[in-house]
Amino acid sequence: MLRKLLANYRGLPPLFSVLSAETDPDISISILNFAQDEMAFPPPKGFSTIGLDQIFADASKLRSSLALGLGIPNLNNIVKQQGYVLTPDFAHKLLVLHEYFQVSQNVILSGDTGIGKTELLNLYALIINSNSKFIPDVIYMSLRFVFEELIFSDFKAKTFRHADFQKFADRTPQGEFTVNFAPRSKDQDEDPNRSSSVILQVLETICNTAPVPTGDAIAHNFFDVVAFKLTSFVKKTLLEYTLMKRTPALEKSIQDQIPVNLEQLLDLMTEFLNVRFHSLFHKILMHQRYTAAESRTRVDEIVKTTEKMTKSLPTVKTLVFVDESNVTSIMGMLNEIFVDHAFCGNPLPKNILWVAAINPTTLNEEVAKTDNGQQFDFTGVENVEAEYAVRPIPGPMTNLLFDYESLKPKEEEYFIKVLLDQNDQVKLDTMKKELHQFIVMGQKWVRDAGIGRMSASIRDIMRTVQVYEYFCQDYSTPGGFLVKKATEFSQSFFGGEHHSAHWPALIISMGMNYYFRLDSRDKSQFSRNEFAEEMDSQLIRHGCNMPFKLTLQKMMKTLYDETVIPVGIACTQALMENLFCTVICTDLNIPLIVVGPAGCSKTLSFSIAIENMKGKQSNAEFYRMLHHLSPFRYQCSEQSTDTEIEATYQAAIDRQTILQGGSLNSTYRSVVLLDEGGLPRGNRNDSLKVLHYHLDHPKVPSVILSNRLLDRPKTNRAMQLIQSNVNNDLVALATGCLFGGGEIKMRERQIITGLCKSFQECNQFCTNTCKELFHLRDFVYLLRYLHQKCVVNTLGQTFLLSSEALLRGLQRNFNGIEEQDFKKLVLMFFNNINKALQSEDVSLPIPNDKDITCSSIELIKESLQDKVEPGGNPNTASFRYVMVIDPTETGATTSLLFDTQICDRANTDIVWV
Repeated sequence: MLRKLLANYRGLPPLFSVLSAETDPDISISILNFAQDEMAFPPPKGFSTIGLDQIFADASKLRSSLALGLGIPNLNNIVKQQGYVLTPDFAHKLLVLHEYFQVSQNVILSGDTGIGKTELLNLYALIINSNSKFIPDVIYMSLRFVFEELIFSDFKAKTFRHADFQKFADRTPQGEFTVNFAPRSKDQDEDPNRSSSVILQVLETICNTAPVPTGDAIAHNFFDVVAFKLTSFVKKTLLEYTLMKRTPALEKSIQDQIPVNLEQLLDLMTEFLNVRFHSLFHKILMHQRYTAAESRTRVDEIVKTTEKMTKSLPTVKTLVFVDESNVTSIMGMLNEIFVDHAFCGNPLPKNILWVAAINPTTLNEEVAKTDNGQQFDFTGVENVEAEYAVRPIPGPMTNLLFDYESLKPKEEEYFIKVLLDQNDQVKLDTMKKELHQFIVMGQKWVRDAGIGRMSASIRDIMRTVQVYEYFCQDYSTPGGFLVKKATEFSQSFFGGEHHSAHWPALIISMGMNYYFRLDSRDKSQFSRNEFAEEMDSQLIRHGCNMPFKLTLQKMMKTLYDETVIPVGIACTQALMENLFCTVICTDLNIPLIVVGPAGCSKTLSFSIAIENMKGKQSNAEFYRMLHHLSPFRYQCSEQSTDTEIEATYQAAIDRQTILQGGSLNSTYRSVVLLDEGGLPRGNRNDSLKVLHYHLDHPKVPSVILSNRLLDRPKTNRAMQLIQSNVNNDLVALATGCLFGGGEIKMRERQIITGLCKSFQECNQFCTNTCKELFHLRDFVYLLRYLHQKCVVNTLGQTFLLSSEALLRGLQRNFNGIEEQDFKKLVLMFFNNINKALQSEDVSLPIPNDKDITCSSIELIKESLQDKVEPGGNPNTASFRYVMVIDPTETGATTSLLFDTQICDRANTDIVWV
């Protein structure tokens, strides 16, 4: 019969059979049919079939069937306690993985990033560890011990130790007593932390209850009874389950050392409830610099640990997960492990299953292109790189590949549904349904946009829900505070009865996770504007009249207004977006990557966030609700190494541990800033692979600034903010830098128009030197220079632009190109400003060629004389470093600086790189 069944069902994957001997002594077969189509023929009599429609309607059917297939009765508890979203696709992969494990066959999972490989294996490791043959359910065992051994003096005779203890038990219709202070059965769902707390409370109650004569010859009071029985219980359990790690406190039980007071007794019970186990799961994270010596040390440790456990538990099996396995140079060692099941010529124990995860070796034709050929690369350097920095695996290992595909759209919808169903913070079913539909739309939009090095994954869904929860709170929380200040609520906003923050929270979460990563240039497909139009359409259809862009803008402006901004900083759209995302992501501990051209306030926004996020010491009420940040900065370069980056993270983690002082409620938090994250390229890009762990399991927040999109494994692990069209901000930027953002006169507005137009056209004169040489930062410093030289504070603030100031500002900030090209650039600036002024009476005199040509020595002297005034902010200074490019190989420029007495040899240090 089974052969006939398999023959008929062959060719209809994905399909898996589950055998169950518990429900039918003759063995019944349940068929989990994960195929999208109907089955080819009805199953034989006695065969039960569970299809996708049934699973989508009732998730418990999938969990119960999977529990039988894996042989884990309490699977439902494990899945819920871990918050794991179990879909039919993940269930199928778990069953396949389990079959590999059962026959001791190694396997390599191949798939895109962010599709759940690591989390699935983490769950499977817990499933292995939940096997009652090796690892007991400590909470359940403790509950039964307290109930049967302490509450009752004789459980079989149903004799309570004290009449007051009857409150801890319920009587069934059959006359049996059951626990009423915790789960009644091992399979019942329960929060383990709550159960532990209840057990300790009951123990304390029993010990503090006045004893009555019971004829018990062992003890004179309840404490003695509890102490003796608890010690015996702990000792017996530790000796029976040898995978339990014996702490010094637990070791005392083995030596029959009985607690002498209530504090010691509760400490012993707490230690037992929180006992750890020798792991049957080991993880090795590969990277470019992972050496053969490190591999030998790690594998030897795993082998020795497994062999030691095997002596007391002959049937135990260990799972080893090798993540990012195709980025290392020691592929030959991995080939020996996976194919030959040996290491350095020695056979490996057969009870170790090795599972590897690899990313595909697909290539992008060019860096970060959208479907329209537009690039999110603002470096001006052409580059063609692999989408993943990986190596091909050896031929024999290809036979072990298991194609770990991403979720299909229908599976993804089911994933979102289950995730929201398990979420207690999304209160109403209508809210869950609406959030579900909008996330599905966002995921589809990003996929259809086809942005290279960026994909929609499970991590995006999780981040969207996390941000939604942050803002859909009461007004005593930071998110709720911003929503209250930014939005005027009225029933006209909502279709039906809703939590007042639901729609603002939904809009913000969609904006941060999907809208901000899109191209802001109108001519591109799937642009920000098109996404906003689709959002408005969907919002209206759901009965919400809150405009998407306006609501998002109000939220950002509200946070900006709560922030102390240094004098001279313009309130641009880019700054508001950067600041908003930096503050919210660091407070939520969500990794953030900001991509944009130089000068778009990436570093400035981080500095402003750090200056304002001082916890209880902050100036504004909003910032007093947030974490107190301690920054750790790392400047990336082409020579960056994973060791340096890891050291920065470790320093941040150590500092955070010290500041928190062991308190889980501490508001102190370290944050790591990686500036110029796009500089490590080619093989050096592998140095950033150390980020993967810190982005996946963040102990501290990460903010990564880059002029180009990073590779997909990194963009997938972080929230994305792309500044692709900063030219929309030019007028606001110029107004802020020159006049502080106040009211301006017509002539000043005309000058701004001419300056902005000139900046937009200036890179046409760079082709003979470097493509796209000038960036927003050059324009900012030109504006600051003009503010310093041309603003007169007599009777009010007056801006008197002079030809001399404009020329000098251009010489200091837009130089470095061919002499003739620079002359053309200067004339272009003057002509555009004069054209905007529209009057010869107020036009600027155009300088002659002799005036335009300026000595480099003179410019260097002038620059070195500039200094920040006492108490001044270097971030708003009107001058900056000067780069001098020496075309010689003898260091002639350095000698010239000394010979012309620009620099003093005695007080100048030279660093050669």
